[in-house]
Amino acid sequence: LKAQFEPDLPNLIMHKFLDDKQIYYLDLLPLLQTHVDSSMTIWDNEKELFFGIDAHWAKNAHKLAAEYLAEYLSKNNLIVECKS
Repeated sequence: LKAQFEPDLPNLIMHKFLDDKQIYYLDLLPLLQTHVDSSMTIWDNEKELFFGIDAHWAKNAHKLAAEYLAEYLSKNNLIVECKS
């Protein structure tokens, strides 16, 4: 029963499903996990990536993901930079 609550389990399930369907995906969990500091307090921390009462992303996680996606898309020539 404890295995049902492993933090990586949803990702493992999605990986299997997407791989089985041959759907490409970009997994952001490892990126976010490398930026989590387990010593951080849950509340009122400017660096937190997740809200303390649930697992939804806080603004810093959205910013980190956006930067990573923009870099990935640019490096793989999937977007062109617009200049104003």
